[in-house]
Amino acid sequence: MTRTNKVRTGQVRLWMTFALGLVLCLSYGGMTFDVIASSTTQKAAGVSVVSSQTKQQKLSTYRLKGSLFHTLNIANIRGNIDVQTHPQADWKLEVTECLKGKGVPYIPLVLRTGGGEASFSLSREVRHVTNPVCGFYAKYRVYMPKGKAISLRSVSGDIVVAGGKTTTFVRTVSGNIRLSSVHDPNVQTVSGDVVVKQSSGKISLRTVSGKVDLDGGRGASLFCKSVSGDVKMKKVDVSTLRIRTMSGDLTIDGLRVKKDSRLSTFSGQLTLTFVQPKSMKLVTKTMSGVISSKYPIGKVWQRVSGQPHAVIRLRTFSGDIKVN
Repeated sequence: MTRTNKVRTGQVRLWMTFALGLVLCLSYGGMTFDVIASSTTQKAAGVSVVSSQTKQQKLSTYRLKGSLFHTLNIANIRGNIDVQTHPQADWKLEVTECLKGKGVPYIPLVLRTGGGEASFSLSREVRHVTNPVCGFYAKYRVYMPKGKAISLRSVSGDIVVAGGKTTTFVRTVSGNIRLSSVHDPNVQTVSGDVVVKQSSGKISLRTVSGKVDLDGGRGASLFCKSVSGDVKMKKVDVSTLRIRTMSGDLTIDGLRVKKDSRLSTFSGQLTLTFVQPKSMKLVTKTMSGVISSKYPIGKVWQRVSGQPHAVIRLRTFSGDIKVN
C-alpha cells in the first residue's frame, strides 16, 4: 500500500469514527448537532422565556403553564439535572449553557410541545468546534408542580429529583441518580449509582454495575435488576417483590411482602430480615451456598385461617442465603 493510500485510509477511518460518534449522540436524543450556522427557539403556546448571556455562559429561564403541560421531557449529555417541586401551578426551568473554548456562538435551546407534553433539546453548531461534546454542556434546574410527571435522560450528568410524589422516569449511562419522595419511579442506568428514598407505587430499578440503595419503599410492586452492583434496601413494604442480581450482594433489612415474590443471585450473598411476617412459605435453592434461616424452609409460617400465604422463593448458585 502506497503512502497516499495509507493517508486516505486513515482519513476515512477518522471520518467514520467521527460519524459514528455523531450517530450515537443523535440516537440518544439528548443533543442534535447542526452543521448549519444558526438555529432558532421555537415559540410555543403558554411558554415565556427570559435569557441573559455572558462570554462563557448563558442562563435562560422558561415558564410553562401547568394546565397545558402534564409531562416534561428533558434529554442531556453533560451537566447535572436538578428537579424540585414547588406549590405553584406552573413549570419553571432554569437552563445554564456553559461553553469551554473560543469562537463558538451560542445557539438557542429548542422547545417542542404537544399532546400535553413539553420536550427540550439542544442544537449546536459544529463547524468551528474540534470536540463539541467536551466543549459544551448544559445544566438544568426544574421547579415542577405537584402531581405532574417528568422524564429525564443523561449520559454522564447526575440527576436529582426531590419531593412531590412525582411520577418519574430516569435514565443515565454513568451519571448517578438520587430520588426522594417520588411516585412510580422507573430508573435505568449502566454504571451510575442509584439512591432512592421514600418511594411509592410501582418501583422499578435497573443497573449494570452501579450500586442500588433503597430506603423506604411502599406500594404495589418492587422490581430490581443488577449485574455486578450491590443492592441494599431497608423498610420495604410492598405487595410483590422481584429482585435479581448476578454477582452483586443483595441485602434487605425490614421486609414486608403480601404476595408471591422471587429473589435470586448467582454468586452474590442473599440476606433478608423480615418484619413480623404473618403467613408465608420460604422456598430456597442453592448449588454450593450455605442456607441459614430463622423460619422453616418449605413450610407455611403462622398459617392464617381463610387467608392465602405468600410464597417467597430464594435462589442462588454459589452465594449464601441468610434469613432473619
